[in-house]
Amino acid sequence: MLKQMRLGDVVTFRSQTFSIYKLNALLALWLLLAYNLPFLNTIWHGTGNKSMEVIALLTGVAIYLLLLNLLLVLCINIKPIFKPALMLTFFISTILLYSNSTGKQYNPWAFELSQWLDGIGRFLTLTFALQFIFLFLLPSILLSVINIQYDTTKRHIIKTLAAIGLVCFSLFSIHQLTQDKIKPYYHSMRSALVDVIPMHFIDSSIKYVQHQYFEPVHSFAILDNAPSLIDKNEHTTVVLIVGQSIRADAFTKDNLLSFEQHTGQKSSLSACDTYAQSSIQCMFSFLSLAEFTDQQASHQQNVLDILALSGVNIFWLSHHESCGELCKRANVYERRLQCKNKQCYDHELINTLLVDVLHNAIAPKAPKLIVIQTQNIGSPLYSRFYPNEFSTHIPECKTLLVANCNNVELVNSYQNAVDYMKFVLAQANSRIDQFHATYPNTNTSLIFTAKYGESLGEKGLYFHGSPKAVAPSEQLLVPLLIVDDNLPGDCLSMLNGKLSHDFVSHTLLGYFHIRSKTYSPEFDIGYLCKSQAIEKAMLY
Repeated sequence: MLKQMRLGDVVTFRSQTFSIYKLNALLALWLLLAYNLPFLNTIWHGTGNKSMEVIALLTGVAIYLLLLNLLLVLCINIKPIFKPALMLTFFISTILLYSNSTGKQYNPWAFELSQWLDGIGRFLTLTFALQFIFLFLLPSILLSVINIQYDTTKRHIIKTLAAIGLVCFSLFSIHQLTQDKIKPYYHSMRSALVDVIPMHFIDSSIKYVQHQYFEPVHSFAILDNAPSLIDKNEHTTVVLIVGQSIRADAFTKDNLLSFEQHTGQKSSLSACDTYAQSSIQCMFSFLSLAEFTDQQASHQQNVLDILALSGVNIFWLSHHESCGELCKRANVYERRLQCKNKQCYDHELINTLLVDVLHNAIAPKAPKLIVIQTQNIGSPLYSRFYPNEFSTHIPECKTLLVANCNNVELVNSYQNAVDYMKFVLAQANSRIDQFHATYPNTNTSLIFTAKYGESLGEKGLYFHGSPKAVAPSEQLLVPLLIVDDNLPGDCLSMLNGKLSHDFVSHTLLGYFHIRSKTYSPEFDIGYLCKSQAIEKAMLY
């Protein structure tokens, strides 16, 4: 019977016979089910209400991932490398799956092998041993004993190319049919893309190699190689909280809850851009909004570099967002919230990591900058990022298919998220007050701003990400809040309309009294406020 089959169409495994294309399909299915279930689980729990339309869309996502894995298998379907390449894929995918689950996601832009090896002890667990056996060892052994009989080279190439073309056409068709529906998912679930294994690893690595070796070479600019603290005995702690999708008007229109009893001052800033990576890199750079480019900023020192060189201890706290390239050179302590629930919220970040860093991470009186990157306000399913008790504006939008929500529901959900953000800030301020009460000789300050704003239907636009040249003010004007007893009263209101992300870096240098070539007092909010207070006093 075997003699009647074409040699290129069979794979013999023990008494079982598989066609090569059936094997490719099985391998693609294995990659999906073995390594991508955490991603599918994340998007399932993050979609809100489970309507039939949502279930159909999520089924489309699973099919899309299956086709991507099939494309990968077809691309390495070359006789000399097929088995070794698949075994390497199994190995890398197993490592990534376990690393992601322990909060150590692969990031080629900030990957240090020495640091990764320092934490290799996390693999000495029963969970990893079982994953290694069942997701790498056994599949590799089974694959190694399979006898694959290839067709003639010409026929094999033609069939493989035809299959690749068909898969690419299917991927393109699914994308075109679902892109409008899937866009809200992408905005909301970008952080979960690290769990698309191994495709995210391959994509990130290719982009890194392209950036590192094929883009124009720019020399790295050392702006100051010897910054210093003017007073090393001064005890300063600054907490900088950076939100996202928060527009200035929505934040400032109501009272700031418990901040009424403090000296918190409000204003607005012009944001660098309308999307996360560019905006936060610009915020910490010394380039102005007008001259900023991602490439130029990545080839010169940023404010974290200057602060670290000066002796300031820097902490980066977040749910899952890495400090990435911003912290590539500076000595930054990254801490991420270990979330054991389906959904963790920003106040948990404040009440666990912030408290621990303030009191326990380092000598309490040592100068330190604590950067907290919140997940609120997460766009477009705003209701996903605040607890149910903050659902005060109703009805709300409870599905990622936001096209099914009316504008009232969308705006209500957004306002609830803003109110929750104010609660988080009040919690942070309370924790800082407790720290200051314990160490009264420490200067403490809380600064809050956002990476970008958000459109809520104005001019027919929603969410963020519009090209900066045509972006509406709702996406570019973000709030600024400073809680600092040493800041003269009504200072920020007098500066309103004049501030931008350009001021963040210089203001931080000013708070720590850093002597540096990079410091420009005309962009230091604290300096400007005190100057205004002096001028006002001289008038009297």
